[in-house]
Amino acid sequence: LTLLTCFSRTSTACCMLGLATIFWTELRRMGNAYFYGLFAMAGCVVAYFATGMGWADIFLQNLVGKITKSGSIDELSTATGRTDIWAEAFRLISESPALGYGYCGARFVMEDYSYHAHNIVLNAAIYAGIFASMVILAMIFVIIRGILLRPDPVVDGLAVCMLAGGMLEGLLGAPSPAASVTIWICILLWRPMN
Repeated sequence: LTLLTCFSRTSTACCMLGLATIFWTELRRMGNAYFYGLFAMAGCVVAYFATGMGWADIFLQNLVGKITKSGSIDELSTATGRTDIWAEAFRLISESPALGYGYCGARFVMEDYSYHAHNIVLNAAIYAGIFASMVILAMIFVIIRGILLRPDPVVDGLAVCMLAGGMLEGLLGAPSPAASVTIWICILLWRPMN
């Protein structure tokens, strides 16, 4: 409820992806995945006919007005300005690829755009260079490998939520460690410890 009332679309979408992962894993385990797949296909058929009858245009206009802050589709196509932020982050990384700009340095070098790169891999490269971003990529690989090889619905749901959030927000690069850092570490250590 808090996510909906604060109108954080990114956080809400990440949580929904995490919950969908939990439910999908559980449904697959229970053997009901095929039923829900057929249900989703039926929804696609309904959407197809709604589009052909013009209902989708009216629905999409109303939907865009509700899910964007400005009411413009441009807000969605630029990921709420993140594409500009990422372009600036790439430019900064290319200027100092080996060392970066120091811990939480993005808030100083990107002050015209944002106080961070809205992406954990780019944040790491800005903070400490490309080697740091490779460490984050290795962690992401370990997490995805765990999801694929040793599924655990709750851990996988948290992992997908954190990965999606990490690609669109700066979950790990806060000036002081936040709950997201603790969750990230727990996800990394969960499978090796069990």
